[in-house]
Amino acid sequence: MVREPLRPRCVTIDLDGAWCYRAIHGTRDDDDDDDDDPLLADGLPRFLDVCARLDVRATLFVVARDLRRPGFARLIEQAAAAGHDVMSHSFSHAYDLARWPAARLAADLAASRDAIAAVTGRVPTGFRAPGYTTSETLWQALVATGFQWSSSALPSPTYLAARTLVRWRTRLGGGVSSSQPGAWRAFSPLFAQPPAPLREYPISTAWGLPWTGTTLALLPDAAADALTTLALHTPRPAHWPLVFELHAADFADGRHLPAAQPDAAVPLRDKLRRLERTLARLADA
Repeated sequence: MVREPLRPRCVTIDLDGAWCYRAIHGTRDDDDDDDDDPLLADGLPRFLDVCARLDVRATLFVVARDLRRPGFARLIEQAAAAGHDVMSHSFSHAYDLARWPAARLAADLAASRDAIAAVTGRVPTGFRAPGYTTSETLWQALVATGFQWSSSALPSPTYLAARTLVRWRTRLGGGVSSSQPGAWRAFSPLFAQPPAPLREYPISTAWGLPWTGTTLALLPDAAADALTTLALHTPRPAHWPLVFELHAADFADGRHLPAAQPDAAVPLRDKLRRLERTLARLADA
């Protein structure tokens, strides 16, 4: 087996299926194990097509339980063959993963590592936590199962405020969100660093504003371009690479998302235009 690189690429994408969004908004249903998840089946090929046109290589963070879907596993195999890095987004994508006991955590991480290696022929070295939530126990489990780096931190108080609003809105509507509260400090520039030898490469922000595909999709073109410009000029330590975060949902029709998801009403053509403009700028940079 070949080991993957020891840091994320500039462009990263979290391959969260539709079932993850249903869990966030308290609308979970019984089709979580359908053969084709619509966000993955539609969104990932569009993302890979854009990358091919722009000659961009990305880091894909895979929820390994979805590799049981034959169509998705084939897409990941093709992405790896095309030069993209495939890393772990856990096996279960449990939003409370960081709170699990050490043995259960290690089993989840090892299952994700083995499932990805079986599909790609490469042992993943990197990890992104579901919901950006980490803990000392999670870090120790990552080291114990052979992971060498994480790209889980999102130092954006604005994002945490938006997530808290979603949780309360779901609760007021009678639902139960699987999203976790999160500590304020964890989403600030003062977030805790993992112990050596594990390295953390945080997701880049625009002076604390969330610079993600979802954010850009919600903004008019000019504002989306301005946010990217701000992110490109936000200071960061020299050893931190620029890390732009996308989701499969950014490249899929909003009808596959719960109605409460903020970008569900954004037309697909508008999302794709804004994201391709951003990726083109990153490719040029």
